[in-house]
This record gives sequence, C-alpha cells and structure tokens, in this order.
Amino acid sequence: MPRGQKKNWKHLRVAAEKLEKAVRIEPGIWLYPSGRYGVLVERKGKQTFRMADTIGEARDIRHALKKAAHRGIRLVSRATQKMSLDDFFTTVYEPEVMRGGELKDSTIRSAKSRMKQHIEPFFRGTEIGVITYDDCMRFRMELIERDDFSSQTKRECLLLVRQMLDEAVQRGVLLENPAARVKLPKRQRVPVEVPEYEDAKKVIAEIKRPVARMVAELLFRTGMRLNEALSLEWRRVNLKVGTIRVEQSIDQVTGKIVTTKTEQVRTIDIPPSLVALLKEYRKGQEAGEIHRHDPWVFPGESQSDEGRPFNDRNFQQRHWDPAVTRADVARFTPHALRHLFASHLLQRGVEISYVSKQLGHASIYTTHNFYSHFLPRSSSARNQLADSFAD
Repeated sequence: MPRGQKKNWKHLRVAAEKLEKAVRIEPGIWLYPSGRYGVLVERKGKQTFRMADTIGEARDIRHALKKAAHRGIRLVSRATQKMSLDDFFTTVYEPEVMRGGELKDSTIRSAKSRMKQHIEPFFRGTEIGVITYDDCMRFRMELIERDDFSSQTKRECLLLVRQMLDEAVQRGVLLENPAARVKLPKRQRVPVEVPEYEDAKKVIAEIKRPVARMVAELLFRTGMRLNEALSLEWRRVNLKVGTIRVEQSIDQVTGKIVTTKTEQVRTIDIPPSLVALLKEYRKGQEAGEIHRHDPWVFPGESQSDEGRPFNDRNFQQRHWDPAVTRADVARFTPHALRHLFASHLLQRGVEISYVSKQLGHASIYTTHNFYSHFLPRSSSARNQLADSFAD
C-alpha cells in the first residue's frame, strides 16, 4: 500500500460521516460540517486561518503558509484576513509598507487619493482574502471606460491594487495575487501644450513684484520645476561660471524641503542673460531694495512666510494668474514654461541629451516621449539615406 493512502482513506471516512462540529483530520487541517476545510498555522504566537474547498487546496495553503513563516514573513492575524481592501490599505499597507519604505509624503498622498477616489468605491466592503481575478478584470474595465481622468492615473490605480495584493500574498492572506496577470491600461500620451514665446515674455513683463518676476524669469530661462526654483539657495548659484546646482524641492502640501522629483542632483547651465538678471536682483537685495532673507534666492513675501522660501500657491494666485490676465494671452501655467524651454531648444537643434540633462529627467526616453515632435526634421539625414542607396 503506498505511503499516505491510509491517511486518505481516513479522511474519506470522516468526510462521509455527518459532522456536528469541525474535526481535525491532519495537522493544521480541520473538516467542517459544511464540507469545507479550515487551515490553521501558528508561528510566534500569531495564528493565520484560511478556508479551502478541497483537501488538496487545504494542503497547498498549509504548505504555502509554513513556507512563508519560515522565510521570516510575518503572518497576519485571523482578523486581518477579513479586512476589506480599504482597511488593509489604511492599517497595513500605508503605515507599514509605504511609510516603512520611507516613500515621499507626496507619493503617499497620491496613493491615498487614488484609493479614496477610484479604488475604494469599486471594492467597497470586499474582504481582501476573497478578491478574484474576475474582480480585478472588472475593475480594469471600469477604469478604461472612464474618461474623466488620465490614462496614467488609471495605470497607477491598478498598479496600487496589484501592489497591495502582492503584500497580502507575502503575509499569507492570499496564495497568489489575482491581479498579477491583469494588464495595465495602455498609456496614452497627451501632447504637451506649449505657449508662444512672445506670450510668455508678455506675461513675465506684467509681473510687478521683483521676487515673483525673478521666479518667472528663472523658470523661463532654465526649465526648472517651480518648486525646485522656489527652494533654491544662493550657495547653489554660481554666477561666475553660470551654473545652478539643483538638489532639492518643496513639498506642495507640507512646505518641507524634499529631494527633487527624480531624487537626483544635477548641475544645469544658465544663459548669460539670466546671469545678468540674477546679478542685478542680488544687488537689489543687498541694497535693501528687494526683499531678502538668506539663504533663499526667493524668500517668502508675507510675515507668516518669514524665513521660508516663496510659496508656490502665492506665486500662481497672486502674481502669475493676474499677469496672464493683464497680458491678454491664452491662459497657461508656470509649468508650461518648462515645456516652452524644452521645445525652444529642440527646435533650434540642441541635442536632446543636453535638454534632458537640463530638465532633470530620469531618462532621455522621458524627454523623447514628451518632446519628440519638436525635433527638427533633418534634410541632411535624408540626403545621406539617398546617397547610401544610390545604386
């Protein structure tokens, strides 16, 4: 008789009986009156319980849970397994995975926003342990059919669900991730809107306050992100060689100084026209004609902002938007100056690798995806192609 067959006979005999309560048929496995199987694994005082429809599935669950426990993965309690997906995010994923992973506050806020606006309404009340592949596919279809937010947001929503379910697998709540094979929605690039060069100059000319106007000039002539510019310190500006070292930014909500968007430090070139403007601006600060509060190049203008850098909302609402109105041009945001900077250089034949470095993109492919349509068509390359295959 093959080894283990007797145990199977015992299991079949127990299953045939009419049970009044759960019966232990194997270590860690119980047969319930309903005909389903319960699996209980305990490690370091914490119990993890799962249900299965067949004895084979129960054994697989027991093996997976024990394997996870031996790898040092902390098993979740029985109560955690009955959590809804949104509760799992609030009590487990955000505090332990996201904050424990030292992610940026802005990244965590974005995830919470995706959760509240798009994920929670769909999975509301659904226990994380019973989410299926079909559930994830229906969620994907709902995202695709929506036209009130971007394709990037749709991808981020599904990716967040996938990551949470991955964590549930690691903690023994699920045997496998039902969203692992669900494809992310296609990324659809929306062409960037670039203002006219002369319109940008008109708007900057309409900004009255010298600090705010200098912010706009810097954005226009460097392509820096707004909060990178506002967090700039004088010690990072080298007017002798014409460079700026970009190494920090400002969190838009908390006002804290944080790393740049790509978490990379870069040194950018600045044109002689901007060097001249910054020299005059600094001279005005030293003479007391322009508000000064070192180390900030652009100090806050109100008493409540004393000692802190210029606030991005104040810049846009109090200075930029009114200037756009006075200039009587098509509306565009300060961030559009970044697009104008990139497109202006590319249209003049500047190498895309140089533009990418100036902008601080993580990859040249990012620059190409956004601005490739601004690259001039090369007639010389076309001629070279014709000459190469002339015969």
